[in-house]
Amino acid sequence: NMNTLEVLSRQQITLEGVRCMALSRGSIFVGLSDGSVAILDERSTAITRQFTAHDKAVNVIAVSPDGTRFATASDDKRVRVWDAELGEAISRPFEGHKLSVCSLAFTPEGQDIVSGSWDRTVRLWNSDSAEEIGEPWITQAPACFLGYSKNSKRIFAGLAISRAWLSGDALPEHMPAPSVARVFADAELFSSQETGYAWAFQ
Repeated sequence: NMNTLEVLSRQQITLEGVRCMALSRGSIFVGLSDGSVAILDERSTAITRQFTAHDKAVNVIAVSPDGTRFATASDDKRVRVWDAELGEAISRPFEGHKLSVCSLAFTPEGQDIVSGSWDRTVRLWNSDSAEEIGEPWITQAPACFLGYSKNSKRIFAGLAISRAWLSGDALPEHMPAPSVARVFADAELFSSQETGYAWAFQ
């Protein structure tokens, strides 16, 4: 339970090469190192579907706000969007990153997707057409975590470097890491990394 941090149940999942997981509407989406995605029943943890999603390892999975679609990103430099029930591709691959894609987030409305890569760019895509929206943002380090503010107007990126920094209105240029944690908390985001940059795009 994300509100109480109470453990509701304990289930053992036996899959080799697990790289990432996401939970939505009674299903667990698991990205694997062989490029496949397994969809499991949340209660029984039985695999209901497994398919090849990418040519290389799946690094991150993001589920749309309405739970009907999920996106995957991979070491093959691509992002893909899938029907959550059928496990079928909805659009062509999103292509533009030059290195592995390591972070993803849907907009709160679910129409667009933002992706971050080890090529130090953050890109915004239309989830239906797979077309990139505008020019990529250049970051000082790979964006290993992405999320949106509650009003959908700002994208927050946690970068893989050891100092904390955030670009935005009414915020100092340099902030200690605890301040970044509070910024993420205000935006209803969470990052497991203790250190890193936070960058806000408008």
